[in-house]
Amino acid sequence: MTRIFTEGFEMGDDTFWDYKSGDTTNSRARTGIYSYHMGNSKKNFTALTEFYFRQGMYRAEMHDNTYICFRTSTVETLATVRFTNDYSGKIELRIGTSTVATSVAVYPYSTWDLMEIYLKIADTPNGIFTVKMNGIEAVTYTGDTKLSYTYVDNFDYFVNNSSWWLDDLAMNDTNGIVDNSWCGNGYIEKLTPNANGDVNQFTGNDGNQTDNYLLVDEAVPDGDTTYTSGSEAGQQDMYGVSDFSGAGKSIKRIWAEARVKDFSYSAKEVKIGYNTSGSIVLSGSAAIAGTWGYLKGDEQVTNISASAAWTETDLDNIQFVIESQA
Repeated sequence: MTRIFTEGFEMGDDTFWDYKSGDTTNSRARTGIYSYHMGNSKKNFTALTEFYFRQGMYRAEMHDNTYICFRTSTVETLATVRFTNDYSGKIELRIGTSTVATSVAVYPYSTWDLMEIYLKIADTPNGIFTVKMNGIEAVTYTGDTKLSYTYVDNFDYFVNNSSWWLDDLAMNDTNGIVDNSWCGNGYIEKLTPNANGDVNQFTGNDGNQTDNYLLVDEAVPDGDTTYTSGSEAGQQDMYGVSDFSGAGKSIKRIWAEARVKDFSYSAKEVKIGYNTSGSIVLSGSAAIAGTWGYLKGDEQVTNISASAAWTETDLDNIQFVIESQA
């Protein structure tokens, strides 16, 4: 699988970003409850020479002051997508500082749009830079996209006003046999702990192991106020989760996500995952820090216990799992 990330901001915080000046909000969302109200923001990823990117995007005003740049770790900008400075709603592609293509179609504001971007970094004639809007090609450029930069490893949003929102982000590279092309449309929903699972070995902040799911069910993480903790290697906690309504939906992937902290400040590690029909699937061990941080398990596109696509019944019966390590 070659999905680099999937993010819908449904935890209600901003820990996805490596740098940010915006905020996650429930005032407007494409799907679920939360979206990201844009400020200047940066996300790092493994260096890529070819990738597909997706964002749900809401513009409350027509302007040219917000754009996305794909950059190198030395902060050199290779490729930029922005709207033209005549406020017409046309999309402009730039390689370095040069405009290389502009859309004919115009895109109005005050609506959620799905923008997808494909960039292949190569010399002429093999470089490609394309943008789709709502599944239809809006503008494309074929030629030299390499310049002196041979890769990108982060993207930045530059914002000069506060009228943009983001939701349902995703990125693919071109490796493997799945997730190696356009991300396509996608909606992200969160299932929240709402019942005890099969194993209850963690201790809650209330000093016992009873109804731990009540301590980790908040929509916005509350830090040191409520939590559960495991102190020994191999200890697990499992939680049932809220039901999923599958009407009119196709389940493409699931993952476990949590906010974690090492209270002992001794480089502890943790695994997270899920229990489906008695099959426990956990991520690799991840080191955790002495402050609350973002932890996401592996994305699974099929149900390993059934060797089939995920179903509504699968998710209605799934349990979140967290396991402490030495």
